[in-house]
Amino acid sequence: ACMSPSLGGTWHRLYTSDCDGLSFNRLQLSLLGYGGPTLIIIRSTSGGVFGAFTASKWKESKNFYGTRDCFLYQLSPKTGMYRPKGGEQNFMYCN
Repeated sequence: ACMSPSLGGTWHRLYTSDCDGLSFNRLQLSLLGYGGPTLIIIRSTSGGVFGAFTASKWKESKNFYGTRDCFLYQLSPKTGMYRPKGGEQNFMYCN
């Protein structure tokens, strides 16, 4: 009930460090140009779990892009969700 209907359907893994290595460049290559919603899940070496969500297409740009649908989250050691605030337009940046 709390998930947007636009997130229904089949999910695809674009990158995992177990198979694709620990290179940020490989993660970036997996994301760039992907047009579907993206959920990033990161487990830190200290055991924390956090990540990001966006429905916007990833692109390499010298400018910010995206929409207010993106957010950051934390699952462990505590839970939190961090949405854009105010009139900000700086949602995503990938360069």
